[in-house]
Amino acid sequence: MSLRVGPWSDAVGIGQLLALPGSEPPDRSGVDEAIADARRLGFTTVRTGALGPHETAPYEAAGFTVETTLVLLRHDLRRLERPGTVLLRRPRRSEWSAIARLDAAAFPPYWHFDERSLREACLATSSHRVRVTGRPLTGYAIIGRSGAIGFLQRLAVHPDHDGRGLGRLLVLDGLAWLRRRGATQVFVNTQRENRRAVELYERLGFSKEPTPLVILALEIPPAVNR
Repeated sequence: MSLRVGPWSDAVGIGQLLALPGSEPPDRSGVDEAIADARRLGFTTVRTGALGPHETAPYEAAGFTVETTLVLLRHDLRRLERPGTVLLRRPRRSEWSAIARLDAAAFPPYWHFDERSLREACLATSSHRVRVTGRPLTGYAIIGRSGAIGFLQRLAVHPDHDGRGLGRLLVLDGLAWLRRRGATQVFVNTQRENRRAVELYERLGFSKEPTPLVILALEIPPAVNR
C-alpha cells in the first residue's frame, strides 16, 4: 500500500491521505483501501495533499472532488539575493509546541500545522533544514531537499511581526542552503488568496508555474452492511 491515513492537523473528524516515502503513486484500489482505513479510524471526511494534474485520476475515480486550488511557484537558484543579518537559529526540541502555536497564529484554521504535521513535513524529504527567528519565536521555515529538487515546505511569521522582512530572510537562507547542497530548482505552493506570500516569492525570484496544484476531498460514505 502506498498511502497511509493520518489526521488533518488538529481538525476533528478529518483525515489526510499521505504518500509513503519512496512509494509508487497509488492506483484506484490503493485509494479505496485508504478510504476504508479512514472509515475504520472514525474519519468522516478525508483530504489529499497537494496534487499535480497527473496525480489526481485515481482519487477522482474514487469520488474525490477539488476542494482547494493552490498556486505553484518555482525558483531556478541561478541568482539569489544576499540574506540579511538577522540571526537565524535551529529550534530547540522544547520549542516545537511554540512553533505550532506560531503557525496557528499565522494561518487560518484550514491550514494549521500542529506538532505532528510539522514533524511529518520534516520527514517528507531526504534532508531538511529548520530555522527560526526570535526569542520568543517570531518566524520559522522548513526547507526540504530530495536529490536536485528543493521544497519550501513551510514558512510562517507571527502577525505581530509582519512587515519586518523576516519571511524574506528565512526564504533566502533556505534557498542558499539548497544551492550549497546541489539543488537546481525549488518549489513552493500557497493559497491563491494569499497575495502577500505570492508577491514575496515573486520578489525573491520565484515564478508561477502554468498549472496549479489541487487538494481533493471526499465525504466518506457509511459502510454498507451485508
